[in-house]
Amino acid sequence: MSSRNPFGKLRQRARELGTRAVDELLSSEQRAEAVGNAVKKLQEARTVLDQRGGRVLAAMGLATAPDLDRVSRKIGRLRKRLNRVIDRLDEMQAAGVFAAANRKPASDTNSAGD
Repeated sequence: MSSRNPFGKLRQRARELGTRAVDELLSSEQRAEAVGNAVKKLQEARTVLDQRGGRVLAAMGLATAPDLDRVSRKIGRLRKRLNRVIDRLDEMQAAGVFAAANRKPASDTNSAGD
């Protein structure tokens, strides 16, 4: 039994046949132009399909991939802002800002016994 991948030979043969088929297909300028036009039409159809699919999803109240990307970026920005706020609050706490604010004024303790 060979230690070589048993599918390696098959994969190589498929590559050779694929390359030969593409070479044959594009061998004439006319065929190459026809293939180019077909690819262009497929790309245009894909764009139209994506747009219409997005409209259908929006009409159903569902998010599209671009919607999810926007939300994800917004969440990332908010997370960064929140982390900066938390860091600032930690700095303020370390400086004793909150301890001074939580102390009761001396006049409150004297008037309680009256």
